[in-house]
Amino acid sequence: QLALAERYGTSRMPIRQALQQLAAEGFVALQGPIGAHVVPLAKADWDEISAMRLALEPLALKRALPSVTAETSGDARALQEELKSAEAGEVGRLTSQMLMSLYAHCQMPRLIGAIDDLHRRGERYGQASLSAIAGEERLFRDHADLLRACDRRDPVRATAVLTRYIDLSTASIANALGMT
Repeated sequence: QLALAERYGTSRMPIRQALQQLAAEGFVALQGPIGAHVVPLAKADWDEISAMRLALEPLALKRALPSVTAETSGDARALQEELKSAEAGEVGRLTSQMLMSLYAHCQMPRLIGAIDDLHRRGERYGQASLSAIAGEERLFRDHADLLRACDRRDPVRATAVLTRYIDLSTASIANALGMT
């Protein structure tokens, strides 16, 4: 903590608070009052994140679908367009924003919070395997299929496309990281 505080020209308090936040989110492990290390990527962690996403996100989408408006679809489509020209490092964030813009209408704030947490926790796996899904045509096709199903308010098709997308994306990332 002291070395970080000196390096960034601050006191130890904000460094300690930042490390505690990172520890609470599972990114670092604290080692006594002065040390910390980055938690390594783990297959079990990725498998848990993936399984939880597969369980929770279709529920959020199904609950949100009746309230999805043309404006919501427009926001999601704008993010989809942005994804087409995004740098590899932005794909995860933009995809998360696109999905969360749809889920936001599910009227279940705890569910939204849990999904947002899973996206944040999963982002480091995606960042570590940027080539796994960045620029893949399948990514854009799945997004377009999902948005068409949402426009038609077709919960069966929308949740099927979403489930396939999560399955394939998480498998691609796991494969890129050698976790298969």
